[in-house]
Amino acid sequence: MYLHEHLEKLRYFFEVARLGSMKKASEAVFVTQPSLSKTIKILEDVVGQELFIRLPRGVKLTPVGEVLFNYCKDLFSNLKDLEMRLESSDDPMAGSLRVGTYDSIGIYFWPKFLREFLPKYPHLSLEISTGRSREMQDLLDAGDLDLILIIN
Repeated sequence: MYLHEHLEKLRYFFEVARLGSMKKASEAVFVTQPSLSKTIKILEDVVGQELFIRLPRGVKLTPVGEVLFNYCKDLFSNLKDLEMRLESSDDPMAGSLRVGTYDSIGIYFWPKFLREFLPKYPHLSLEISTGRSREMQDLLDAGDLDLILIIN
């Protein structure tokens, strides 16, 4: 199995999984739905297992599809981060940062902080998720966040 030879197919797979629909994904990646379906079938042949369960309204990941999707999330996040760093190689604060926090910090702290912080670091892409502290810890443990601010 040589997945590194199928990066574009992995991108299509990722979009189908993220959007939960072949139709929506085909629009997002600008290919026809039959072409996207064929690409997913080729990727399933490469992996040797089905990646999606086709439903009347959309698709659902199989257990193997879940594993591949989690790796693709990291892969495409890292590629985005790399592109930002290469575009701004002289800026040590270039890249992306995924931060999680509990709701009240998100409401009261972040708006004022971001108004002052973001203009100072224009090459930093900041993604903020809010929820309960335990949820944020789980996302950090799963690698979906880089940093969390919570109350323990």
